[in-house]
Amino acid sequence: MTGKNSSPSCSEAKLSFRQKQILEMIRQGKSNHEIAFDLGLGLGTVKQHVVALFRKLKVSSRAMAVVQGQRQEAFAAGTALSESTETILQRRPCVVLSVTVDDQNPAALKALQKSMFDIANSSGDIFISRKGMGGDLILGIDRILESHPLQALMATGEIYRKLESFVSSQTSIKGALTAGLAMASMYRQGGWSGEALASSTIVLARHRALETDPGTLFLDQTFIQAFRACSGILSLNQSQLVDFKDPKTSLKYFSPWPDASYGREKDIARLFSALEDSARVNNRAVLLWGDSGSGKSSLCHGLSGLLKSRNKAFRLLSCLPPGLSFPFFDVQEAHPCGLKSIIEDLSGGSAEDLVIFDDLHQADEKILSAVQEHLLHKYTVLLVHRDRLNISGKQQFRLSPLTRGSMAKVVADNFASGHVNPDHLQQTSDYIAASAAANPFFAAEMARCREFIDSLFSPERELKPYLPIQIIIRVSAHLDRLNMDSKLLRAVAFRKKGIKLLELAHYLGDDEASVKGSVRRAADNGILITSGNVVRFAHPMFQRVISYLGVDV
Repeated sequence: MTGKNSSPSCSEAKLSFRQKQILEMIRQGKSNHEIAFDLGLGLGTVKQHVVALFRKLKVSSRAMAVVQGQRQEAFAAGTALSESTETILQRRPCVVLSVTVDDQNPAALKALQKSMFDIANSSGDIFISRKGMGGDLILGIDRILESHPLQALMATGEIYRKLESFVSSQTSIKGALTAGLAMASMYRQGGWSGEALASSTIVLARHRALETDPGTLFLDQTFIQAFRACSGILSLNQSQLVDFKDPKTSLKYFSPWPDASYGREKDIARLFSALEDSARVNNRAVLLWGDSGSGKSSLCHGLSGLLKSRNKAFRLLSCLPPGLSFPFFDVQEAHPCGLKSIIEDLSGGSAEDLVIFDDLHQADEKILSAVQEHLLHKYTVLLVHRDRLNISGKQQFRLSPLTRGSMAKVVADNFASGHVNPDHLQQTSDYIAASAAANPFFAAEMARCREFIDSLFSPERELKPYLPIQIIIRVSAHLDRLNMDSKLLRAVAFRKKGIKLLELAHYLGDDEASVKGSVRRAADNGILITSGNVVRFAHPMFQRVISYLGVDV
């Protein structure tokens, strides 16, 4: 099993002013590209600083850097920082890839286990070897990403290429992908402690791998559901059996919001006007930003309809998660493409009045830099992102919440036929709309999920109501990125009407000033809100997910 690097003595790491700046921005959940924007540095310079920071702190991940940095601050102040080293037991979303080879070929088994170990080592995930049989790759324990289901799927192709010389009619390889929850010992500020891990999801993956046909990869229904958190433009084919050596055959591209603007006509008209103004004054970029699942892609499709009606030439590109052969999907042409071909088309006299980059948060830093360098100052560009990027001189629009009537339509559009008892239809719709709180992704996924609907009317509902894994992954990925204090959030989550600051400090065993600082940071990131001296969650789904994952309080 891969483990954590041992932590250095806090007195060993002396950080420069710039390294302290960058560490603070990492603590805020910012990417290297966002740090470069904020500090006015080149992306390469920021990467060098981050590498030097990791080396100085003797860590291998951003979450570990945050924890180690806090230990150093406490050491310098001569105080103990219990929340940095304190661990709590909690459920964690994870994706599991289990692979087996013929036990009659020890060389193939060794090559398999080495290839899986290398993948885990490079990504910071976990590998468990199984004697005489194969191994398991577990993604998401330390930090879950929405792209983890796709990464796990694509890892099978990488594993096959390294084992290809061993695979024959005498030696078979096969595997399975599952998703679910694992019980793990976690640091309060994020990151796996390495001390405890147990999950029925791992057992299920092993069972599926053993039962599937040679040369195939079995996609469990839990994995198919989890994949819905991955991308708004990617989905899986209906078949649960995939060719192990070519997992890309299981992917398909689709437009999730073809005709539904869900009451955002005024927002669309306002955005269209801003883009026209931008083109006239050569202020070439407009940024549209909003929370995960808030309906940015839906707005882009609504804008596309308006552009067509005005005879405007445009290109709508959806950014794809890392790990695929191409970084973009051209929605109008319905095929993936690269940035180089886009730039060449535009430079060659292509008549587009506007280029729309949807889901830009999924682009890697190289792509973001290339978009900034080659397109922002030459063409009218709409950038669609989850965060408010620090792009000086550009118009920025935050997506407004959907109305209650629009949310009811999202729920109705996504109910499966015969899914809901007609006697419960209105009650179910109201409950979903209230829980989703203007987030169409949450509403759509709850409406589609039979297990969730059934749990609403189950006698065990109050004990542990069901939540779809794709929603758990979305929320957990957001919280992991921000390195939130999980013990603090869990204490707030178990008090549905909120908790007083003094009571919260008493429960945590921390001084009130420290707790106020943690609450303020969570509020600045849109996780918590305070009313007087009472703390509660800004969104009901954050409260539901954290309560669902908590073991005890």
